[in-house]
Amino acid sequence: NSGGGSHAMDQYLDETIIDDNFRVLPDVLKSLKKERDHLKAQLTGTVETTTVGEWPSIVLDIQSTLKDLDILHDRCTELDRSSQLLDPVLIKCAKAIEPKVEELVDAQRSQSYLKWLKAVQKWSGSIDICLKRGSPQDAVRAYSKLSSIVGQLRNSKCAHLKRYATDIQQHWCARLQDRVTSDFLVMLKELKWPTPLSSSSHTQDLWNKCHHRFTELFNLLLELGTPPPPVPPHGHHGPPHGHHDPEGCPPRLHDPVVLPINVLLDPLKKRFQFHFYGNKKTNMKEKPEWYFTQVSAWINDHSHFMEKIVQPMMQGPYQGVNARVRHLPGPHSIL
Repeated sequence: NSGGGSHAMDQYLDETIIDDNFRVLPDVLKSLKKERDHLKAQLTGTVETTTVGEWPSIVLDIQSTLKDLDILHDRCTELDRSSQLLDPVLIKCAKAIEPKVEELVDAQRSQSYLKWLKAVQKWSGSIDICLKRGSPQDAVRAYSKLSSIVGQLRNSKCAHLKRYATDIQQHWCARLQDRVTSDFLVMLKELKWPTPLSSSSHTQDLWNKCHHRFTELFNLLLELGTPPPPVPPHGHHGPPHGHHDPEGCPPRLHDPVVLPINVLLDPLKKRFQFHFYGNKKTNMKEKPEWYFTQVSAWINDHSHFMEKIVQPMMQGPYQGVNARVRHLPGPHSIL
Protein backbone atom coordinates (compact mmCIF):
# COMPACT_ATOMS: atom_id res chain seq x y z
CA ASN A 1 0.00 0.00 0.00
CA SER A 2 1.01 3.61 -0.53
CA GLY A 3 1.90 5.98 2.26
CA GLY A 4 -1.53 7.62 1.97
CA GLY A 5 -3.29 4.26 2.32
CA SER A 6 -1.18 3.28 5.33
CA HIS A 7 -1.93 6.57 7.02
CA ALA A 8 -5.65 6.07 6.46
CA MET A 9 -5.45 2.56 7.89
CA ASP A 10 -3.60 3.80 10.98
CA GLN A 11 -6.23 6.51 11.49
CA TYR A 12 -9.04 3.96 11.14
CA LEU A 13 -7.44 1.64 13.66
CA ASP A 14 -6.82 4.45 16.09
CA GLU A 15 -10.50 5.49 15.91
CA THR A 16 -11.79 1.90 16.17
CA ILE A 17 -9.49 0.35 18.82
CA ILE A 18 -9.97 2.30 22.01
CA ASP A 19 -8.03 1.67 25.25
CA ASP A 20 -6.08 -1.22 23.68
CA ASN A 21 -9.26 -3.23 23.30
CA PHE A 22 -7.94 -5.88 20.93
CA ARG A 23 -11.04 -7.99 21.21
CA VAL A 24 -12.69 -5.96 18.48
CA LEU A 25 -10.03 -6.83 15.93
CA PRO A 26 -11.95 -9.76 14.42
CA ASP A 27 -14.90 -7.50 13.81
CA VAL A 28 -12.63 -4.87 12.37
CA LEU A 29 -11.07 -7.40 10.02
CA LYS A 30 -14.48 -8.56 8.90
CA SER A 31 -15.59 -5.00 8.26
CA LEU A 32 -12.48 -4.22 6.25
CA LYS A 33 -12.91 -7.31 4.09
CA LYS A 34 -16.50 -6.35 3.39
CA GLU A 35 -15.45 -2.84 2.43
CA ARG A 36 -12.71 -4.25 0.20
CA ASP A 37 -15.15 -6.52 -1.62
CA HIS A 38 -17.56 -3.65 -2.11
CA LEU A 39 -14.86 -1.38 -3.58
CA LYS A 40 -13.65 -4.18 -5.81
CA ALA A 41 -17.19 -4.74 -7.10
CA GLN A 42 -17.49 -1.03 -7.87
CA LEU A 43 -14.27 -1.10 -9.87
CA THR A 44 -15.35 -4.13 -11.90
CA GLY A 45 -18.96 -2.91 -12.37
CA THR A 46 -20.51 -5.95 -10.69
CA VAL A 47 -22.24 -4.31 -7.71
CA GLU A 48 -25.20 -6.37 -6.72
CA THR A 49 -28.20 -4.09 -6.31
CA THR A 50 -30.86 -6.70 -6.62
CA THR A 51 -31.58 -10.08 -5.22
CA VAL A 52 -31.40 -13.22 -7.29
CA GLY A 53 -35.17 -13.58 -7.28
CA GLU A 54 -35.67 -10.22 -8.96
CA TRP A 55 -33.60 -10.94 -12.05
CA PRO A 56 -36.23 -12.88 -14.07
CA SER A 57 -38.74 -9.98 -13.89
CA ILE A 58 -36.03 -7.49 -14.81
CA VAL A 59 -35.04 -9.54 -17.83
CA LEU A 60 -38.68 -9.71 -18.94
CA ASP A 61 -39.02 -5.92 -18.60
CA ILE A 62 -35.92 -5.42 -20.68
CA GLN A 63 -37.16 -7.78 -23.36
CA SER A 64 -40.55 -6.03 -23.43
CA THR A 65 -38.89 -2.63 -23.72
CA LEU A 66 -36.69 -3.82 -26.57
CA LYS A 67 -39.74 -5.19 -28.34
CA ASP A 68 -41.56 -1.86 -27.95
CA LEU A 69 -38.52 -0.08 -29.31
CA ASP A 70 -38.53 -2.32 -32.37
CA ILE A 71 -42.23 -1.56 -32.93
CA LEU A 72 -41.62 2.17 -32.61
CA HIS A 73 -38.69 1.98 -35.01
CA ASP A 74 -40.81 0.13 -37.58
CA ARG A 75 -43.59 2.73 -37.14
CA CYS A 76 -41.15 5.61 -37.63
CA THR A 77 -39.80 3.98 -40.75
CA GLU A 78 -43.34 3.52 -42.08
CA LEU A 79 -44.25 7.15 -41.33
CA ASP A 80 -41.11 8.40 -43.00
CA ARG A 81 -41.91 6.33 -46.11
CA SER A 82 -45.49 7.66 -46.12
CA SER A 83 -44.34 11.27 -45.73
CA GLN A 84 -42.02 10.86 -48.69
CA LEU A 85 -44.95 9.61 -50.74
CA LEU A 86 -47.19 12.47 -49.52
CA ASP A 87 -44.70 15.29 -50.09
CA PRO A 88 -45.35 15.56 -53.85
CA VAL A 89 -49.10 15.41 -53.23
CA LEU A 90 -48.94 18.14 -50.60
CA ILE A 91 -46.79 20.32 -52.81
CA LYS A 92 -49.24 19.89 -55.65
CA CYS A 93 -52.17 20.74 -53.37
CA ALA A 94 -50.37 23.81 -52.00
CA LYS A 95 -49.74 25.08 -55.53
CA ALA A 96 -53.37 24.53 -56.41
CA ILE A 97 -54.63 26.29 -53.25
CA GLU A 98 -52.22 29.24 -53.36
CA PRO A 99 -54.11 31.20 -56.07
CA LYS A 100 -57.36 30.65 -54.20
CA VAL A 101 -55.81 31.94 -50.99
CA GLU A 102 -54.56 35.03 -52.81
CA GLU A 103 -58.02 35.57 -54.25
CA LEU A 104 -59.51 35.26 -50.77
CA VAL A 105 -57.02 37.79 -49.34
CA ASP A 106 -57.76 40.18 -52.21
CA ALA A 107 -61.48 39.77 -51.58
CA GLN A 108 -60.99 40.56 -47.89
CA ARG A 109 -58.97 43.66 -48.77
CA SER A 110 -61.65 44.77 -51.21
CA GLN A 111 -64.35 44.17 -48.61
CA SER A 112 -62.45 46.25 -46.04
CA TYR A 113 -61.83 48.99 -48.61
CA LEU A 114 -65.53 49.14 -49.47
CA LYS A 115 -66.44 49.17 -45.79
CA TRP A 116 -64.33 52.29 -45.14
CA LEU A 117 -65.53 53.90 -48.37
CA LYS A 118 -69.14 53.24 -47.38
CA ALA A 119 -68.53 54.77 -43.93
CA VAL A 120 -67.06 57.94 -45.47
CA GLN A 121 -69.98 58.26 -47.86
CA LYS A 122 -72.48 57.54 -45.08
CA TRP A 123 -71.34 60.41 -42.85
CA SER A 124 -70.82 62.70 -45.83
CA GLY A 125 -74.43 62.09 -46.83
CA SER A 126 -75.56 62.65 -43.24
CA ILE A 127 -73.86 66.05 -43.16
CA ASP A 128 -75.58 67.05 -46.41
CA ILE A 129 -79.01 65.97 -45.14
CA CYS A 130 -78.56 67.79 -41.82
CA LEU A 131 -77.59 71.02 -43.54
CA LYS A 132 -80.53 70.84 -45.93
CA ARG A 133 -83.00 70.44 -43.09
CA GLY A 134 -81.39 73.33 -41.19
CA SER A 135 -79.70 71.42 -38.37
CA PRO A 136 -76.03 72.51 -38.19
CA GLN A 137 -75.68 70.88 -34.75
CA ASP A 138 -76.42 67.42 -36.17
CA ALA A 139 -74.24 68.22 -39.18
CA VAL A 140 -71.26 68.99 -36.93
CA ARG A 141 -71.82 65.77 -34.98
CA ALA A 142 -71.79 63.81 -38.26
CA TYR A 143 -68.65 65.72 -39.25
CA SER A 144 -66.98 64.56 -36.02
CA LYS A 145 -67.72 60.95 -37.03
CA LEU A 146 -66.24 61.61 -40.47
CA SER A 147 -63.13 63.15 -38.91
CA SER A 148 -62.73 60.08 -36.69
CA ILE A 149 -62.75 57.83 -39.77
CA VAL A 150 -60.18 60.02 -41.51
CA GLY A 151 -57.99 59.76 -38.41
CA GLN A 152 -58.21 55.96 -38.41
CA LEU A 153 -57.17 55.90 -42.08
CA ARG A 154 -54.11 58.04 -41.42
CA ASN A 155 -51.75 55.02 -41.34
CA SER A 156 -53.49 53.15 -44.15
CA LYS A 157 -51.52 52.17 -47.25
CA CYS A 158 -54.55 52.90 -49.46
CA ALA A 159 -53.38 56.27 -50.75
CA HIS A 160 -56.41 56.90 -52.96
CA LEU A 161 -58.85 56.10 -50.17
CA LYS A 162 -57.00 58.39 -47.76
CA ARG A 163 -56.96 61.20 -50.30
CA TYR A 164 -60.67 60.76 -51.03
CA ALA A 165 -61.61 60.75 -47.34
CA THR A 166 -59.40 63.78 -46.61
CA ASP A 167 -60.86 65.73 -49.54
CA ILE A 168 -64.38 64.96 -48.33
CA GLN A 169 -63.49 66.05 -44.81
CA GLN A 170 -61.93 69.33 -45.98
CA HIS A 171 -64.92 70.04 -48.21
CA TRP A 172 -67.43 69.68 -45.39
CA CYS A 173 -65.18 71.47 -42.92
CA ALA A 174 -65.18 74.57 -45.14
CA ARG A 175 -68.94 74.33 -45.76
CA LEU A 176 -69.73 73.93 -42.06
CA GLN A 177 -67.37 76.72 -41.03
CA ASP A 178 -69.07 79.09 -43.46
CA ARG A 179 -72.54 78.07 -42.32
CA VAL A 180 -71.92 78.22 -38.57
CA THR A 181 -69.83 81.40 -38.86
CA SER A 182 -72.67 83.05 -40.76
CA ASP A 183 -75.15 82.09 -38.04
CA PHE A 184 -72.70 83.27 -35.35
CA LEU A 185 -72.29 86.67 -37.00
CA VAL A 186 -76.07 87.11 -37.19
CA MET A 187 -76.32 86.34 -33.49
CA LEU A 188 -73.45 88.77 -32.69
CA LYS A 189 -75.28 91.47 -34.62
CA GLU A 190 -78.34 90.89 -32.44
CA LEU A 191 -76.06 91.15 -29.41
CA LYS A 192 -74.70 94.43 -30.83
CA TRP A 193 -71.17 93.07 -30.70
CA PRO A 194 -68.51 94.48 -30.31
CA THR A 195 -70.26 96.97 -28.07
CA PRO A 196 -69.12 96.05 -24.53
CA LEU A 197 -71.70 94.42 -22.34
CA SER A 198 -72.80 96.77 -19.59
CA SER A 199 -74.73 96.25 -16.39
CA SER A 200 -77.84 97.98 -17.73
CA SER A 201 -81.11 96.08 -17.69
CA HIS A 202 -81.44 96.38 -21.47
CA THR A 203 -78.02 94.85 -22.04
CA GLN A 204 -78.69 92.07 -19.55
CA ASP A 205 -82.02 91.24 -21.19
CA LEU A 206 -80.32 91.15 -24.56
CA TRP A 207 -77.60 88.83 -23.26
CA ASN A 208 -80.10 86.53 -21.57
CA LYS A 209 -81.92 86.26 -24.89
CA CYS A 210 -78.77 85.43 -26.90
CA HIS A 211 -76.78 83.52 -24.28
CA HIS A 212 -77.99 80.02 -25.20
CA ARG A 213 -77.53 80.60 -28.94
CA PHE A 214 -74.12 82.17 -28.37
CA THR A 215 -72.92 79.16 -26.36
CA GLU A 216 -74.31 76.69 -28.90
CA LEU A 217 -72.67 78.33 -31.93
CA PHE A 218 -69.44 78.99 -30.03
CA ASN A 219 -69.09 75.27 -29.21
CA LEU A 220 -69.87 74.26 -32.80
CA LEU A 221 -67.10 76.53 -34.07
CA LEU A 222 -64.72 75.04 -31.52
CA GLU A 223 -65.38 71.57 -32.95
CA LEU A 224 -64.67 72.84 -36.46
CA GLY A 225 -61.37 74.47 -35.50
CA THR A 226 -57.89 73.05 -35.02
CA PRO A 227 -57.42 72.04 -31.36
CA PRO A 228 -54.05 72.51 -29.68
CA PRO A 229 -51.66 69.55 -29.31
CA PRO A 230 -52.10 67.25 -26.29
CA VAL A 231 -50.84 68.36 -22.91
CA PRO A 232 -47.19 67.25 -22.32
CA PRO A 233 -46.85 64.09 -20.19
CA HIS A 234 -46.54 64.33 -16.42
CA GLY A 235 -43.03 65.26 -15.38
CA HIS A 236 -42.36 67.59 -18.31
CA HIS A 237 -40.65 70.68 -16.99
CA GLY A 238 -41.06 74.01 -18.67
CA PRO A 239 -43.03 74.98 -21.76
CA PRO A 240 -42.25 73.27 -25.08
CA HIS A 241 -40.04 75.01 -27.58
CA GLY A 242 -41.80 78.01 -29.14
CA HIS A 243 -44.28 78.42 -26.23
CA HIS A 244 -44.68 81.22 -23.72
CA ASP A 245 -46.35 81.67 -20.39
CA PRO A 246 -50.18 81.59 -20.64
CA GLU A 247 -50.27 85.10 -19.20
CA GLY A 248 -47.65 86.31 -21.64
CA CYS A 249 -47.70 87.46 -25.21
CA PRO A 250 -47.35 86.31 -27.96
CA PRO A 251 -48.73 82.76 -27.83
CA ARG A 252 -46.89 79.76 -29.27
CA LEU A 253 -45.66 79.84 -32.84
CA HIS A 254 -48.11 77.20 -34.10
CA ASP A 255 -51.39 78.36 -32.55
CA PRO A 256 -54.56 76.32 -32.52
CA VAL A 257 -57.29 77.72 -34.73
CA VAL A 258 -59.89 78.93 -32.23
CA LEU A 259 -62.58 79.84 -34.76
CA PRO A 260 -65.12 81.51 -32.46
CA ILE A 261 -62.51 83.90 -31.04
CA ASN A 262 -61.36 84.70 -34.57
CA VAL A 263 -64.97 85.52 -35.49
CA LEU A 264 -65.26 87.76 -32.40
CA LEU A 265 -62.19 89.65 -33.61
CA ASP A 266 -63.50 90.25 -37.15
CA PRO A 267 -65.65 93.31 -36.28
CA LEU A 268 -62.72 94.86 -34.43
CA LYS A 269 -60.47 94.30 -37.43
CA LYS A 270 -63.02 95.94 -39.70
CA ARG A 271 -63.26 98.96 -37.39
CA PHE A 272 -59.50 99.24 -37.26
CA GLN A 273 -59.21 99.09 -41.03
CA PHE A 274 -61.94 101.74 -41.35
CA HIS A 275 -60.20 104.18 -39.03
CA PHE A 276 -56.53 103.52 -39.74
CA TYR A 277 -56.34 102.54 -43.42
CA GLY A 278 -56.86 104.59 -46.57
CA ASN A 279 -57.43 108.35 -46.57
CA LYS A 280 -59.01 108.66 -43.14
CA LYS A 281 -57.77 111.53 -40.99
CA THR A 282 -57.09 109.09 -38.20
CA ASN A 283 -54.58 107.24 -40.40
CA MET A 284 -51.52 109.29 -39.50
CA LYS A 285 -48.09 107.78 -39.14
CA GLU A 286 -47.15 110.80 -37.07
CA LYS A 287 -49.70 109.75 -34.45
CA PRO A 288 -48.97 106.08 -33.66
CA GLU A 289 -50.36 106.58 -30.18
CA TRP A 290 -53.83 106.76 -31.72
CA TYR A 291 -53.45 103.16 -32.88
CA PHE A 292 -52.36 101.88 -29.50
CA THR A 293 -54.91 103.94 -27.62
CA GLN A 294 -57.75 102.47 -29.63
CA VAL A 295 -56.45 98.90 -29.41
CA SER A 296 -55.84 99.23 -25.66
CA ALA A 297 -59.40 100.50 -25.22
CA TRP A 298 -60.80 97.47 -27.05
CA ILE A 299 -58.72 95.11 -24.91
CA ASN A 300 -59.89 96.74 -21.68
CA ASP A 301 -63.51 96.81 -22.83
CA HIS A 302 -63.65 93.08 -23.60
CA SER A 303 -61.31 91.53 -21.00
CA HIS A 304 -64.16 90.85 -18.59
CA PHE A 305 -66.26 89.26 -21.33
CA MET A 306 -63.39 86.99 -22.43
CA GLU A 307 -62.51 85.91 -18.89
CA LYS A 308 -65.97 85.43 -17.40
CA ILE A 309 -68.06 84.28 -20.36
CA VAL A 310 -65.78 82.89 -23.07
CA GLN A 311 -63.14 81.18 -20.89
CA PRO A 312 -65.60 78.75 -19.17
CA MET A 313 -66.59 77.48 -22.63
CA MET A 314 -63.00 76.52 -23.51
CA GLN A 315 -63.45 72.84 -22.72
CA GLY A 316 -62.15 69.54 -24.08
CA PRO A 317 -58.96 69.89 -26.12
CA TYR A 318 -59.17 73.68 -25.77
CA GLN A 319 -59.20 73.61 -21.98
CA GLY A 320 -55.60 74.80 -21.76
CA VAL A 321 -56.18 77.75 -24.10
CA ASN A 322 -56.45 81.10 -22.36
CA ALA A 323 -59.27 83.05 -24.05
CA ARG A 324 -58.01 86.43 -22.87
CA VAL A 325 -54.49 85.71 -24.13
CA ARG A 326 -55.94 84.50 -27.42
CA HIS A 327 -57.88 87.76 -27.65
CA LEU A 328 -54.91 89.97 -26.77
CA PRO A 329 -52.67 89.28 -29.80
CA GLY A 330 -55.63 89.62 -32.13
CA PRO A 331 -55.95 93.42 -32.02
CA HIS A 332 -52.17 93.85 -31.91
CA SER A 333 -51.78 91.66 -34.98
CA ILE A 334 -53.84 94.07 -37.10
CA LEU A 335 -51.48 96.94 -36.48
